Amino acid sequence: MKMRFINLVSIMVLCAMTVFVNAQGALTYKVKTGLKFGIANDFNPNLAESTPIGTYYISKAMPEPAGKKVNHKNEVNQIRTIEGVKYNQHRVDRRTVSVPTVVEGFEGSIGGGVPNDNNIAVSRSGWVVSVLNTNIRVYNDTGKWLKNWSLEAFPRSLGNDNPGGVGVLDRSYDPKIVYDDIADKFIIVYLEGSESTDTRIIVCFSKTDNPLEGWNVYELTGNPFGGKTWSDYPVISLSEQDLYITVNIVKDSVDWTVGFTQSVIWQVHKEDGFKGDSLRANLIGDIQLDGRYIWNICGIPGGYNQFKAGMFFLSVRPSDMQNDTVFLHRIHSNLLDGEPVYSLKVLTTNKPYGLPPDGYQPQAGFRLQTNDARVLSGFTHNNEIQYVQTTKNFQNNRSAIYHGIISDIYSNPTITGNIISDDSLDLAYPSMVYAGDGKWNSNAVITFSHVSENHFPGSSIIYMNNSKEYSNIIRIKNGEGLINTFLNDSTERWGDYTGIQRDYSNPGFFWTSGSFGNKFDKNSTWINKVLINDMNVSIQPAKIKYRVENAFPNPAKDILQLELFFVQTGKFSIKIIDMNGRIVFEESHSAEQIGRYRSYIDISKLTGGIYTYQILQENSPQIISGKFLVEE
Repeated sequence: MKMRFINLVSIMVLCAMTVFVNAQGALTYKVKTGLKFGIANDFNPNLAESTPIGTYYISKAMPEPAGKKVNHKNEVNQIRTIEGVKYNQHRVDRRTVSVPTVVEGFEGSIGGGVPNDNNIAVSRSGWVVSVLNTNIRVYNDTGKWLKNWSLEAFPRSLGNDNPGGVGVLDRSYDPKIVYDDIADKFIIVYLEGSESTDTRIIVCFSKTDNPLEGWNVYELTGNPFGGKTWSDYPVISLSEQDLYITVNIVKDSVDWTVGFTQSVIWQVHKEDGFKGDSLRANLIGDIQLDGRYIWNICGIPGGYNQFKAGMFFLSVRPSDMQNDTVFLHRIHSNLLDGEPVYSLKVLTTNKPYGLPPDGYQPQAGFRLQTNDARVLSGFTHNNEIQYVQTTKNFQNNRSAIYHGIISDIYSNPTITGNIISDDSLDLAYPSMVYAGDGKWNSNAVITFSHVSENHFPGSSIIYMNNSKEYSNIIRIKNGEGLINTFLNDSTERWGDYTGIQRDYSNPGFFWTSGSFGNKFDKNSTWINKVLINDMNVSIQPAKIKYRVENAFPNPAKDILQLELFFVQTGKFSIKIIDMNGRIVFEESHSAEQIGRYRSYIDISKLTGGIYTYQILQENSPQIISGKFLVEE
């Protein structure tokens, strides 16, 4: 006899059986636990091919929409064309809220792929890693370019075509990156191939915080259930022990909206990857409700601290003209705890979301795809989830940002929805991070792409304070031209996501990456560092006293030069620490004036190896550190 629980959520231990939950329908799944994948490659990217930057066309990664979605999209665009844009005369002026201020900004690519998907991660010591279709690029925190690889070349070293088990990569796409603030290392995930004969999930773990010091690279199958299917559109999130990767499983040779079969969750023990051990993973699949697969599952990690165990996930009905359903998934346990425990809640928003219309560029006939209304980003903090997706603003017929806030997530979750819109802009592809100080506050920063009939495509940002009041929308990168990369006079691929991360070394600072139309009418990446001046977010400007702008040469032999920038004068100390934690050099200095300061450190007596420098200014809580290599 089949049992049906009456309440809206049941917690279950996943196993190879069918279980029914809540009065609305059945949740079924299959689980493969303990999947192990041998390390695919252990390489030093300094020895890998450094490929020139180029444009790569990704035709199958997310094919042109068809079926239900294309009908809905045509209808949404037609409504906008017929009715035009309705201007909201009651828009609130939000100037009383602190607004983001751009501190640094630099171009992160010269002609990206199609679409120009952007993601970014920054270490405490200032390594900036930008990923996009189809490159990985490394900078320091002042924007100095250091290294570039294509996604295809990244897992290979010494010219080997098949190192350590990774087959040749010939069409890689959809890169995502995250900085693990606990391990002080990076993780990159991207896809290879878009058909069952070659579909792989490439997972890369940095060996140190320095992305130039080598990576451990693995590949997971993109066709875990067999048949003619492949994996598309990865989303990644971290807990203290595990890496979570969600992908959509799609049939061969048909449009993804027709060929979608299911979304799955990979749970990977991240310490295996950091150490270069055999990678242990769980796979959770066949997630259904009322016989209908729930798709586009987005991980929602901890906003200030990583979860000690498990992860939240969100899904919606992204291709519907209008809907108010939100699915709240949860995995409750770590991979090493045994069989994963999974639960599902079906929620209803107080304000519906819907399929967004395409964005208009300044030249007639040129539009930008806004895709659908899937959940793109979010975080969990203080018994609350905040998340963002692209939506239609039903009041003015523009593409806009839906910002959902789920309260009381552990017992009786309810959703309050807000639509972030602008009368003169189409907005799309948001990503967000927690912006508070880790206490009982809800501050958040959201970045997204913008365009309009009067504005070339660029990047924007908005801040929400602890009272849930929004700042004005700030355009942090204005476009310089059209995005006209792939087809003339067409609806262009814009970039399916943006990137944002808080600066773990400097409270109140945030790094963003997004697309913009450059002066050559191509799609490029722009990276910004922004500051939020709010007492719940940042150290106030008077206390943000200094930063390291450069440490060179690296590797060094006789002299290490540190270029510092001081906002206030005062005394400071410089320490050099070896790999065993011993202080091998310490010296006091005094910055007599505001501005740049260069220090020359004699390292001629140090033995070869990796060292850490630390800089601490008197009466400041800010410690800046970085690593450098001393040559033998």
